[in-house]
Amino acid sequence: MLDLEDRPFFRLTSFNHFAIFHVGNVGFSRTSHYTGNRYIMKKAMKLFAAAAFLSLTFVVAGCSSGPSDDELAQLEALKAEVASLQKEVDAKQAEKASLQKQIADKQAELAAAVKEQDATRERLKSQQ
Repeated sequence: MLDLEDRPFFRLTSFNHFAIFHVGNVGFSRTSHYTGNRYIMKKAMKLFAAAAFLSLTFVVAGCSSGPSDDELAQLEALKAEVASLQKEVDAKQAEKASLQKQIADKQAELAAAVKEQDATRERLKSQQ
């Protein structure tokens, strides 16, 4: 028979994926994370994946070269073309605004003419 003095006060028993904590004569059970070799392997795989990702990022960033003179010339030509097209767009928008103002003026003249025409009809009716 086992004496109480021979038993440790606190011990951890783990089997499969459960851990049982024994304090004195009372045991507490809960599901646990990976323990032992599984835990170490999982940590190592995460660390390896992070290191591989970082090293791949540095390799890709380090292998890229700067733009050539031909590419810079093409870029400048495109910038000049964009600037000229933007000027055209601004001119067309100004023309559109002018035309919309003319339309609004003509509509106001038409409304005034219709109002005057209605007033003239009313006067003719009242005279007859």
